[in-house]
Order: sequence, then structure tokens, then C-alpha cells
Amino acid sequence: MVKLKANWILLFVLPVVLFACGMEREVELQYEIKVALDGVPADQSRVLVDGEEAGSTDESGTLSGTIKRMPGAEVRISVVREAPGYEIEPWDGSFKVEKPEKGAVARHIVEVSLKSTKHFTIRVTEKGEAVGGASVRIDGQEATDTDAGGEVFHEYGGEPARQFDIQVEKKGYVTWKRSLEVQPGQVVEAAVHRPSVLNVVALTEENGQERPLAGVEVAVGKKALGKTGDDGTVNYVYRGAPGKVFWVTMTVPGHVPSVWKTKVVLDGRRTVKRYFYSVEPEPIRAGIYGYSGNEPDSDLTPILDRVEEAVGNVLFSHMIFDEVPPETLRERIKESDTDIETMTDRGWRDTSLIGTLDAVIVGSVSRDDRGYVVETKVHTPDGRLVLSQISPARGEKDVKDVAKKVAREVMEHFPFQGTVISEREGDVRINLGKSDHQLKKGMEFALMSPVLDRQGKVADMHDIGTLRISKVERAGSWGKVVEIQGGQSAKPGQRVVRRILTEGDSLASGHSLTLQAKGGVPPDVDPLPGVNVYLDERWVGTTGTDGRTRIPAKVGRTYGLHLYRHGYQPWTGEVRAEEDGEDREFVLEVNNSLFKLDSQPSGARVYIDGTMVGRTPIVEGRQVPFGFHTVRVSAGGNYRDWQEVVEFNRKSVDLSGTSRINLVVDYLAMGKRAEQERDLDAAMDAYTSAERDHPDYSDARFRLAQLYMDEKGDYAAAVREFENILSLPENRELIYKQYSVAYTNLGHAYYEMGSGMVLEDREGASQNFALAIENLEKAKQYTRFFPTQQYHEALHDTHYYLARSYHRLYLTTRKDTLLGKADQAWRDYFDFFPKDLEEVGEFAQLRDSAEKHWTQIQDLM
Repeated sequence: MVKLKANWILLFVLPVVLFACGMEREVELQYEIKVALDGVPADQSRVLVDGEEAGSTDESGTLSGTIKRMPGAEVRISVVREAPGYEIEPWDGSFKVEKPEKGAVARHIVEVSLKSTKHFTIRVTEKGEAVGGASVRIDGQEATDTDAGGEVFHEYGGEPARQFDIQVEKKGYVTWKRSLEVQPGQVVEAAVHRPSVLNVVALTEENGQERPLAGVEVAVGKKALGKTGDDGTVNYVYRGAPGKVFWVTMTVPGHVPSVWKTKVVLDGRRTVKRYFYSVEPEPIRAGIYGYSGNEPDSDLTPILDRVEEAVGNVLFSHMIFDEVPPETLRERIKESDTDIETMTDRGWRDTSLIGTLDAVIVGSVSRDDRGYVVETKVHTPDGRLVLSQISPARGEKDVKDVAKKVAREVMEHFPFQGTVISEREGDVRINLGKSDHQLKKGMEFALMSPVLDRQGKVADMHDIGTLRISKVERAGSWGKVVEIQGGQSAKPGQRVVRRILTEGDSLASGHSLTLQAKGGVPPDVDPLPGVNVYLDERWVGTTGTDGRTRIPAKVGRTYGLHLYRHGYQPWTGEVRAEEDGEDREFVLEVNNSLFKLDSQPSGARVYIDGTMVGRTPIVEGRQVPFGFHTVRVSAGGNYRDWQEVVEFNRKSVDLSGTSRINLVVDYLAMGKRAEQERDLDAAMDAYTSAERDHPDYSDARFRLAQLYMDEKGDYAAAVREFENILSLPENRELIYKQYSVAYTNLGHAYYEMGSGMVLEDREGASQNFALAIENLEKAKQYTRFFPTQQYHEALHDTHYYLARSYHRLYLTTRKDTLLGKADQAWRDYFDFFPKDLEEVGEFAQLRDSAEKHWTQIQDLM
């Protein structure tokens, strides 16, 4: 009975339960998700409902949808949003489904406020290239350095768009500052730049030698920078944006031009160079080579010395002449590899002498029945004979009068050069006057127009007309242009050169006769060139290569005729022109010296003026005409030729016996031959063989030192040899100026020694850098003495290794005082970089590396 009752109950309850379940079925729920970011509706926000993608919010930040859930069920909502410049935290939340009232629709609104961090990027560049290591400070916060890509990432909260104060700094760059409104995700471009550095260099040129010009006033735009210093430079640092155009103005009264302007684009490092020429006349550098005796039977030494001294005293009392002392003149002639005969024949304009000498004076003294005859000749760099004069002197007491006459004639005949300094209503003022140039009314000058290169340096001169003096004042003269080429005019800065009356001018309107001179020992005579012809002691011409010249002579008039050429007996007498154009012939007897010569070793060939006259010993002698002659003795093989200019002015010149020529082994030539064959060891052995008493000792040891440095990399040995050369008094005192470059090479060697010691011996490296600086600073003082053929390379190396040595010494010692010196040394390097080397690969590469070194120094300042 019990069992039946239980089954009955079960059957009763089950329908009730099933009925109840049918009453709690799913409801439809309408939901609305409202998303805001920083208080602003956030569209494009992804919404997930119970993990399933429901869609994205619209422009109002809202997403609506419908789901079916059982009442009481929990619905999980996730919101994800991404936006440039934002780091947004995902939002997660949930709500329970409530049973709606009967007949109502279930609704639920979820409001989502997303949390975020904003960021933006600052990118620092220079001309489009990333700048790493730049310090970036935002709103005064602690600075952050840019990475290798030049970027700094900055995060912030609060409003998305807001104002930021941004500052970017880096050594060597202009500080970049901006106050900007920045949006999240924005890349702020900070284009930094280095200061633009303008180096203004003023130069002048005197007698072919250029030098810095101090005292030039410099202005950039409206900003006055001051005056150039002793180095001729003024520097200007411009911190504004590169690419701006400025006017650079240089003002220097008393020069041409007195004011000069040019436009400059300031971007990076720029150098402006300009040449200015003083309106003060340049002194004429003149030297007296000497007076020679022209009398085989007499020793004229006392009178020669008196004449030379007296002429020098009177001539150089005029400030317009600057004396080149005889010993200096002879030394320079030897260094220039020329001789006095060549100078007076073809000139010296194309030799190194042009930097020393504007005029050379040579003289000759002979006897006649009244006493002495003094001949003085003046030659200019093109070999032109501008004055030849004879002066009689009865005795030594007349020497002073002779000197005065010589000086007066030089002043009246020298082709003085000057400058046009102003022009006024057709009148032209030049800077040559009465005080030192002794100008006279009616003198004529050639008017020359200079051709300037892009830096204002005179590259050439063109003759454009004639200026005639109309008024002479103490310090200057006025003249009128009487002839000028079409379309041109007289302007300040043009040059004037005094015209000298030529033989053709003197014959233009008068009668003449043709004179032929022959020389030798009759009957063996030949046409004789170079004979100066004087009528009544006035020079009227010189015979040409055919021994002939046409001279002015009025028909029927008798003249005192004097024919003179050193090395020949003068001809003195009278001449009368019977008819116009007639010919006259005269013979001058040669003055010969008997020349004897011997050598060790014997058998050497002997040349006089390039012509072989025999082999040593020349015991019986050879007849050589009076004058200066180049004698060369050559044994060949490894012996060095002996060559000197010998003055033949007496009956006998004997270079035999105890005066014989001792030829030396030419170790220098041996070494050079070995170098050409790339046998460096043989070359170094040859150079080492030159002992202290050998004439090539300094040259050979100098080359040996260079090989140690350049080929062997043995800088200690190079230092030893360079110091050995410079220990000789004549080299240390720069009597032989070519060894001035040894200081450059010695400094270079010390620099290399220091560079090799930096890692292991910093103190030793510092000492070597200091020694390098000491020698290179000395070389810098002597750059004007550098050999012409090596000048530009030596000048470059002096400035380059000086800057490198200061640079390395600073890096090694970190002494602040050296930083400025290194900066100045690099500036000097770029200011004085030789233009001729700009396109030479090796030096162009060094210049590129120097740019990086200087930048490093400037970054440290």
C-alpha cells in the first residue's frame, strides 16, 4: 500500500514542475552601450557581449543591440578602443538581466568611461638627418636625450590637445624653443642647426708676396664686428636660421678699394677673402750686385769699394728705394738657381727672386788718361736695361759726385709705378709726388687697368692709355689723360707706370747714324752685342745681337763718343755725322784673363758658360774675357758637379794647386736614384754617408728624416734626424731658409709619436704633442721662408698638424685652456687652406676629416 502511494505523489508533482518551468522562459533584452573617452563620445569603440563581437560605437559613441537571456542571467560587456597617440585601457563590466514587467520590453543602458594616456613624439633633425643625443626638455621637466633616430617619446594625461613648452639643446647647436599645441600621436619636428660661422679675411699683396691686413673694419648687415687683427681676420657667429642673406662690408681707408661689399648666404662655415692694395707707393727693392774692375793691369779694389758704398748711401737715402744688401742678394740669386749674367740678359721674373728684387744694379770701373770711368747699369725683372750711365772721376775724391749723379739719373729714368687715387673733372691724381719720386711736369705715364680675380687679387694689367703730369705736389701729382682706348676711363685703383724714352722715340724726328761694334783681338773680331753707346756722356743705345744700333746724331755736329762693355777696352773719341743714316764701325779690344784650373779627381770636364773648354788639369790656361762667367767642373759618376759664377777681372785667375776644385761624392743624387728604383735601403745608406763636412749634409739628412717618417714609420728616427739638422747654427738661425720647413716635419713626427703612445703612456703622449706644438708654432712664424716648390703643401701641413696636436693634447689632458686653442687652430687651418690644393684628392680628404675634428671641438665648447 505504501509503494502505491509514493508513485501517486510523483505523478501529481511532475506536471506541476513542468508547468512552472514553462512560465520562466528567456526574455528579449535591448541594450545600449555609451562609450566616452576623456568626456567625449568615443566612436569606433569595439564592444563584445559575453565575449562575442557585437559591433562598434557610432559617432555618438553609442552601440545598441538586442539579446535574449534568462532573467537573472549576468551579461558581461567588454569595450576596446584604439586611437593614434593614445594608450587606452580596455573596459570590462557586467549587469544582471532583470525580468521585465508584464507587457514591457527589457532595456539596459551601460555607460563606459575609458581611461587613457596620451603621447606624442619629438623628432630632432639637422638638414633632414636624425640628431641623436640631443637634450629635450618639456614644460621644464627633467631632460631626456634623443635616441639614435633622433626621437623622444613623451606621455601625458589630461586634455588630449594642450600647450607644451619644448626646448631642444645640444652642444654645437643653436637651442630650439617652441610653445606648441600638440595633439596625441603628433610628431613634432624640431629642425635644429649649428651656428653659421663667417670668417672674414683681409689680405694685401706687396711685391708678389701676400700677407694678412690688420685694421679693416668689418660689418655684417647693420652689425659692426670690429677690425681685423694681426692675422687679418674677423669671425662672426650667426645663430639664426641658415640660408639668410647678409651684406658683408669691409672698410679700410688708404687702400683700393676703400669700401667693398658682397652678399653672403650664411649656412655652415663660410669664408670671405678680399685683397686690398695700399694707395701708398710701394718701395722699390733694389740691390747693388757690385762694381767690377775692367782694367787688366791694375787692382781697382779700393775705388770699386768706394763707388759701391757711395752709390748705395746716396741711392738708398731716398725712401722709395728699399735696399737688398749685397750678401742677401747673392744668397737669393744662388737659391733661385740663376746667375747675374742671366738676370741682366733675360730677367728674373719667372724665378723665386721676384719676391725679393725689383731692380738690380751692376757696375764697372776702368781707367783712361784722365782718371777713372764708372759705368752703372740698372735692370728690371724682365731683363730690361732702364738706365746705363758713365761718369768720369779723376780720383777717389770725385766718388761722392759720381754717386750723386748715379742716384739722380736713376730717379729720372726708373719706371716708377703708382696708383690712381682719385679723379675729378678729367684730372687724375696719382700717389707719386715730388718728395721721393722727383716727378716733373710733362712726364708721361702708361695708364694700366688691373684684372682682378674673384677675391680681388690683381691677376693681370692692361695698358689702356697715357697720362701726362700737369701739376706736381710733395706727396702726389695731378695729370690729364691724353690718350685712352675707346670706351674706357680713368678710375681709382688703376695703376700708372712711368714711360721711359726709348731709342725709337729719340729717333722719331731727328737725324741718325748706324754704329756697329766689333770685339776681340784684331784681326779676329766679331760683332759685339751689349755695347752701351754714349754721346756726350748720355746713354743713347745698346748694340744688338748683330753688334749694331741706330743712334740720334744731327748732321754736321761733332759728339763725344764713348763705347763701353765690361770685359773690353772702352773706346773713347769723337764722331761727326756727315750725312743722315751713314754707318760707322768700331772695334773694342777684349780684356782677357788667363784661366788655370785643376780638380780632384783629375780628368774632369770644364765648361765656361755651357761650352766645354777642356779637361783638368788645365795647366797652360785658357783665355776668358773679363766679366762674370759660369764655370762648371764635372767628373761624372757619383761625383757632384762644381758650379760657380766666377768674376774674371784680372790678368790671371788660378784655381789650381792649393786652390784646386775638390769634387765631392754626390750622395744626394745617389740617394735620389735609389729612391726612383724603389730601393729605399740603398737610398738611406747613401744619405747616411754624407758626413758633417759634406756640402750636401743638411739636404741628405733632411731627405733621410723624411724617409724614416713617410716610408719606414720610424718617427723616433725621423725626430733624431730633423733635430740634428736644426741643431746646426746656420739652419737654426734660418740662414738657409729652405730648412724652415724642417720645423713642420719635426712637429709632424712628434705628433705621430704622441698618437702612437696615447693608449699606453698618456703622459708621454702629452709631452710629444706639446713638442709638436712648439715646433709647428715656430714653423708657422717662418712660412714665408718655405721653399717655393713645397710652399702650399708645407703651409697645409703646418696648420693641419698644429690643429691636430692641440686637439689631441686637449683630449689627452682635458685642460680647458687648450680647447679654445684647438678651436682657433682649426679655424686657421680652414682660413689659410691653400686654394691650389682644393681639388687634390689627398688634401681634399684631409680637409673633410678636419671638418669632423673641428665639429668635435665645437661640440665640446
